Amino acid sequence: MIKNKYDFLTKFDEVNRSSTLFLTKDDIIIDSIQNIGNYYGKDSIVKQNNNQWDYYYNGRCGTGCSVIYYMNLAPIKDKIKVKLNILYKSKESYYESQNTQIKEYVPYFSKKENYISKIVKENGIVKNKIVDQINYDLKSNIYYNKVFEYKNSAYKGIKVDSLEYILVDENVWKFYDSSSKKINDLQ
Repeated sequence: MIKNKYDFLTKFDEVNRSSTLFLTKDDIIIDSIQNIGNYYGKDSIVKQNNNQWDYYYNGRCGTGCSVIYYMNLAPIKDKIKVKLNILYKSKESYYESQNTQIKEYVPYFSKKENYISKIVKENGIVKNKIVDQINYDLKSNIYYNKVFEYKNSAYKGIKVDSLEYILVDENVWKFYDSSSKKINDLQ
C-alpha cells in the first residue's frame, strides 16, 4: 500500500447548487473547501503529477453563453491550496448574426516558464492570441503576474487581457477591477 497518497474529489449539493471539493490522504478526507460558482454541478479533476491537479468547473452565465473556470490545486501540509483560479473558457452565441465567439484562457506550466494564453475564436476561426507570462510565489504557493492595490494593501494576482483576479484570502480568488478597486465573485 502506498502511504501518503493524495487525491481530490467533489460532491455536488443539488439544493444549494454548489460543490464541495475534498482532499483525501490514503482514502480519508482531510480537508475541504466550498466551491463558489459551480452552478451546474459539472466538473472534472485531472491529475498532472503528485503535486498538481487541474480542476475545471462550470459557472453561472446568462442566456446564450456558457463559462468554465479553472483551478490549479495542490495538497500542501495536508491542506488544499488553490494556486490559481481563473476563467478558462467562455462561449457566447449571438442569435441575430448566428455567430459564436469562444475565448479560452489556457494556463501552461513547466520548469522553464509559466504563462496563460488567451485565444479568441469566431465561428471556429482563430482571430486573436495573446500570451501573458506568470510567476510562481514559493512563499504563498500561488501563480501571479501583477500586484494590485486593494484596501490600501498589496495583493498578488493575475492580469490576462482585461481580466484581473486577486487572491483575497488563503484560497479565495476574486475578479478585481483595478480602476474602481472593487472585487466580485468568480461567477
